Amino acid sequence: MNNYEPKSKEQLEEFFESLRAKSIAEIITLFGPPARELGPCKRERIHWDGKMEIVEYSRILGFLGTGSTAHILWVYECSNGQPEFFYTVDLEADPRLKEDHSKHAA
Repeated sequence: MNNYEPKSKEQLEEFFESLRAKSIAEIITLFGPPARELGPCKRERIHWDGKMEIVEYSRILGFLGTGSTAHILWVYECSNGQPEFFYTVDLEADPRLKEDHSKHAA
């Protein structure tokens, strides 16, 4: 397990920004094999202006972490190869469901 638990919203944003420049292969090298891997899926995304789009993902990888609480980093591989991230302490959350608009998504 990894200890990548951010302590603040700013640290979480910096963490996501550092990962955004990496490929999926580099992220796997950094964190090791994912604890969970889910196949392709689509999710609805609603933007701040009310515009809706469907985002397609090739796969979703879950990396468990340790710290003051158990947590999981979900890495979504977009169909264009770019990663998106969702960090949560809810280990039972299904990352394929409608997008969570919390501050932990990027």
